Amino acid sequence: MPRFVAQNHVSGRLQPAAEVIDALRTCSPHELRHGLAYRLRSDGVDLGVIRQILGHARLETTVRYGKPTVRDVRAAMEERAG
Repeated sequence: MPRFVAQNHVSGRLQPAAEVIDALRTCSPHELRHGLAYRLRSDGVDLGVIRQILGHARLETTVRYGKPTVRDVRAAMEERAG
């Protein structure tokens, strides 16, 4: 016997994927690279490794991803506050 699935069930399951696709459409390749670099740095990846991944010739170009983010500062303050 065939099993039918409600349309709103299928739509609800597809909506998160559609939102991701829309978000990717609005991102430039530069923004994706930039986001990757920040994410890698946040995860503790060495700047030299990030430089190689991004294909930068000079480490100085990659150093900008080593600056602390607002989240880094907030986490450090909360850690000291106890």
